[in-house]
Formats: sequence, structure tokens, C-alpha cells
Amino acid sequence: MVDDCAATSQPHLLATTGVGFATDHVTNHADPGVIYMGEVVWSFLGPDHIQTHWWSF
Repeated sequence: MVDDCAATSQPHLLATTGVGFATDHVTNHADPGVIYMGEVVWSFLGPDHIQTHWWSF
């Protein structure tokens, strides 16, 4: 089973510098004009605190 993102597409992400990912390509995306989750960065702020930033395109 493949989980879709909140926008019902399936972004495929590649690791970038630091602890982040950027979209390589998107499958299950019938309309290229529809939003998809394109990038994420994780920031480790302490032993029990992780912050994430997501970008939609």
C-alpha cells in the first residue's frame, strides 16, 4: 500500500543538504496544476523536540 500525501498525490523525495528532502517527481497526480507537497526540512531543537517545515507547490 502506498500512502498519498494530504493533496492525494504521491511525491517522491530526494535527500538534499542538511536534513531535508525535495521532490524528485510526482506520481498519481492527474492534474499538474494541482498542489503537491514538494519539500520538507526537519530541525532538531533538542532531545525531545523536532520541528518540521513543509512547502507545497
